[in-house]
Amino acid sequence: MPGSPELVSITNLYLTRHEFDSLAALAGSPLYKIRWHWPNGDRVISVDQFRGSLEGLILAEVELSEDDSDLATPPLALADVTKEDRFSGGHLAHLSAKEVAALPADVAELRRLG
Repeated sequence: MPGSPELVSITNLYLTRHEFDSLAALAGSPLYKIRWHWPNGDRVISVDQFRGSLEGLILAEVELSEDDSDLATPPLALADVTKEDRFSGGHLAHLSAKEVAALPADVAELRRLG
């Protein structure tokens, strides 16, 4: 379904140092994170460990094709945020300090609604 946060196109750009420096000079809202890749059966789980103002937030994602069925939420996960646009990178990059402080309560509510 178009516009659904669970269906996204992923684009990777490989930049030269000059291209990176040119883009880094532009105004923007950066996100700082470390991405880990964990093999899990026939899939790879990408885990983002956020830094800076989002320190402590950890999100995991798995790429699925349109033919794949939804995966069960792993026992280690606190909540499934697949359909929650507020946990997308574009949204997270623009959060105020007050909104960042509210994230644990948002996750707790999602967990409660399960």
